[in-house]
Amino acid sequence: MIARLCRGVVAAVVLLGLLAGLPLALVALGAPYLPDHLPTPAEATAALYGFQDGRLLLGTLVIAGWVGWLYLVVSTITELVVAVRHGARPTITRRRAGRALTGVLIMWLMAAFASQAVAAPALADAGSISTAGPARAGPETPSSPGPQYTVRDRDTLWDIASRELGDPLRWREIFDLNSGREQPGGGRLTSGALLRTGWVLVLPPAEVPAAVTVRPGDSLAAIAGRTLHDPARFPELFDANVGRPQPDGGTLRDPNIVRPGWLLRIPTASPPNGQPAPDRQPPQTPVAPPTTSAPPTTPAPTSDPAPTTTVAPTTTVPAPITAAPSDTAPPADSPTSAIVQWGGAGLATAGVLTALALLRRRQQRARGYRRQIAVPGPEQGRHEVAAAAVARPSDGDLVTLALSCIPNDLDPPDLQTAVLSTDGVELRFADDTQLPRPFLVGESGRSWLMPAESGLALGEDPINPYPAVVTLGLAGGSTHLVDLEHHGVVLLDGHPDRARDLLRSIVVELGTSRWADAVEVVVSGLEPDLARLPSSRVRHIADIAGAIETGSRKLELVTRGLGSHDQVLARRRRDPWGDAWVVTVVAVADPTSPDGLDELLTDIHTGPRRSVVVLVANGTAGLPGFRLPLDDQGSLESGIHAEQMSATFAANLLDVIGTTYRPDKPVPPAADEHRWATDMAADGAWTPTDVTTSNPWQQTVLFDAVPDPAPAPDPAPEPVLQTVDPAAERALLRVQRDDPELDDDLARWHSSETPPNPLVGILGPPVLRAPGTTPVSRQPWFLEIAVYLALHPRGVSVDKLATDLWPATRQAKESTVRRALVDVRAWAGHAPDDPNDFYLPTGTPGVATQYRLTRFLLDWDLFRRLRKRANALAKAGRVDDAVADYSAALQLVRGPILRSDREHGYGWLRNPDQHLDSIIPGWVVDTAHELVDLTLEHGDLGTARWAAEASRLADPELTHDRPLLDLMRIAHAEGNLAEMREHADLLLSERGFEVGEDLPSESFAVFHQLFPNGIDGRR
Repeated sequence: MIARLCRGVVAAVVLLGLLAGLPLALVALGAPYLPDHLPTPAEATAALYGFQDGRLLLGTLVIAGWVGWLYLVVSTITELVVAVRHGARPTITRRRAGRALTGVLIMWLMAAFASQAVAAPALADAGSISTAGPARAGPETPSSPGPQYTVRDRDTLWDIASRELGDPLRWREIFDLNSGREQPGGGRLTSGALLRTGWVLVLPPAEVPAAVTVRPGDSLAAIAGRTLHDPARFPELFDANVGRPQPDGGTLRDPNIVRPGWLLRIPTASPPNGQPAPDRQPPQTPVAPPTTSAPPTTPAPTSDPAPTTTVAPTTTVPAPITAAPSDTAPPADSPTSAIVQWGGAGLATAGVLTALALLRRRQQRARGYRRQIAVPGPEQGRHEVAAAAVARPSDGDLVTLALSCIPNDLDPPDLQTAVLSTDGVELRFADDTQLPRPFLVGESGRSWLMPAESGLALGEDPINPYPAVVTLGLAGGSTHLVDLEHHGVVLLDGHPDRARDLLRSIVVELGTSRWADAVEVVVSGLEPDLARLPSSRVRHIADIAGAIETGSRKLELVTRGLGSHDQVLARRRRDPWGDAWVVTVVAVADPTSPDGLDELLTDIHTGPRRSVVVLVANGTAGLPGFRLPLDDQGSLESGIHAEQMSATFAANLLDVIGTTYRPDKPVPPAADEHRWATDMAADGAWTPTDVTTSNPWQQTVLFDAVPDPAPAPDPAPEPVLQTVDPAAERALLRVQRDDPELDDDLARWHSSETPPNPLVGILGPPVLRAPGTTPVSRQPWFLEIAVYLALHPRGVSVDKLATDLWPATRQAKESTVRRALVDVRAWAGHAPDDPNDFYLPTGTPGVATQYRLTRFLLDWDLFRRLRKRANALAKAGRVDDAVADYSAALQLVRGPILRSDREHGYGWLRNPDQHLDSIIPGWVVDTAHELVDLTLEHGDLGTARWAAEASRLADPELTHDRPLLDLMRIAHAEGNLAEMREHADLLLSERGFEVGEDLPSESFAVFHQLFPNGIDGRR
């Protein structure tokens, strides 16, 4: 307190000297060197080029001094505004030199004089002593009416008012409400007294203004966060103000565009749909999960052991927070409700989807020519879409990066919790530590932030000393994680279903997350199918006693391996894959007190880290451990809304994973209703019923890669007339008759002029060229809607649009969908001769309308039409024309299929009727392979090489074997054995194989023909 006051006095003196003393000195000392009037140009020129006696230089310095003083004044005012808004606490922001100086001075000054109450560490007293056993959680403080706040280290009333009420000047209301109230431990808040960590303060209700004026830099989400304490409620702000005239004559039409000076009505603070308002609004800063400062110590055993006495923390936590839904909540029977209603399971589902992507790559590699990979069914597909809507794989990478960036020369400090926010990942340790850049120190030496934009890249095999970190849930817009190994035993109780769902989410996250590589999970009491998770980290033991025995044996192994001064974290850093240092997580649900459970929990809970964690859901009363009670809404006492994953949702995700192990299937017929789709498969291949297409360039098993040399021709060879199957000629005429506009459509696609009707591109980044008005904002969003409509040519209802395109966290209202369609309709345009003939027709009031984009041209349709005609031309012997059509098709490919930068965009591609981003690349590769076969057969090696390289545009990650195999064949035909071996080495290294025998059967057939004695020639 004295140091704080001293810093405040110093800050006041320095600020007074800078703001008042500096101008006085400039006036007194600098006035003689300044002109008494504004110089004319002639006088200025004479002064610059005349005799210099030093007066000009001194005058320039005086002017620079005034400019510097003015900058300090502006900086001081700016920092005062920041301090009033955010409180007197340090923030991690970049400032220039002037603001850095004034910022520190303002922080010192306001911290010293703004509030007399400052949080000090909690003191142990008789009221906090418990003899109830080794449990780490202390007795709960009786709740008081009204919103409550538990004081944290270094809190001030000013900070609490700023953070919880949105106005630091309301600190006096908090003081008046709590003055003289008895606090845990017997203390009281009095004038001039210290706040103590763990005290529970009653807060006044947060005020919600009737209207708010938009400030520069504001957005609807920021205003919703400031006034409604939930940025996700910005749609309510939009609906309450859309179309209302504003002071400058404008109106709110786009939720992304608000202008300074506009006056916005604030809707009621109650959540929509008639749900009751929560007891308190979510805080604007993350709510830390309940932690304990250090494990209690175990007294030395005696012949007559006495009850263990522990000092329990006096911290109690606020009442649970029920997050207000944004817009309309999804129906209870929808797959998204399994996530949305109970908290998200975002990192768990991100791990599943990351593993699923790797499995699908393997599935595509094993796909045969003219085959299609298996995709999930409708029910499983809906759950995959729901998972993709909340998953953020980039968040998982950021958490992995933060956990694995502890320097190798530093013994890993004892991690307690972590908080993932838009700023990055904040690691919170049990003790003060020092971490190098790019880590930034937080509120104390125990808190370090890995910024989201750190510039560091995640390595392929990161070494993480904290593999048992898991997500607890969400609070204040941040994801809260806890290191299970720090606590040893975690007891999930309260509502039994919510406890099981949190346990299931933790198991799935540990089974799929990249940072949890050094973890094995033993599950008992939950579904056996959890052992199907692809990483093989999870195994199921039906007998709970067997699971407990596994944990006991691991504890014995670790105890024998540790020296007298060893620590698990240090040993894990030196030997991350040693059996003793891989964390064993025993997860049991609904145990019935099996033998050895109490003893195991006591040994783990009261000791240091031992590479063993026990998670118990719905255990019996009195078990020792770190207790996390959940209410029927899935909220913890700290206000964290816990991660939840229902058994149904987990089972469907596992079924989605199961589809990646199914064999591929033939490509189905094209479902298009156009004439050009006659006798066509979905991939564009020609499938006539009266003509065989089993010529060499279309074989399922690849033809010989090393053809025998042709015999030398006779001196006077007789001319041989090429015979063409008349049936093939008739079939070609039929193909051309069914698609007479193909060449015109191709020319229209490549024309640089404004097209008369919409052109939609998906063979690369999505693109739309149309005769209408291009949106000035949210163009990627409206582009996604247009692409969605183009890939649903039979039309979709408003309900399906809302379900597929809007986030799973809320269901869009019909009015919201129709507003979006208005902008897409304007972009798509209308027929040249009729301004009312829109390419996206309007709906009929009172009628269930199927919205569909009409008369558009899709590049994927062009590709398939060209491939079909190329097939027919090649069968009819018109090789040059076939090569031209194949080349034209491949020239339509611009990059990875439907690759978009929109996060969570195009999630509907995981619908069972889509998956085009996964399926089309293989079909492009097949088309390029047909051209390679055709041109190799006729000796055109240049075109063959171009075709093989062109297919890699659609498959830059080398998911498919065929392009590299084709390049190997081309190199062999050219006699370039070094290049052939180079492509072979690349193929094997990309697959992680050492020999060709590990490749799929079709790939190995070519590999063996090119390297009959192995790649090194020593078979």
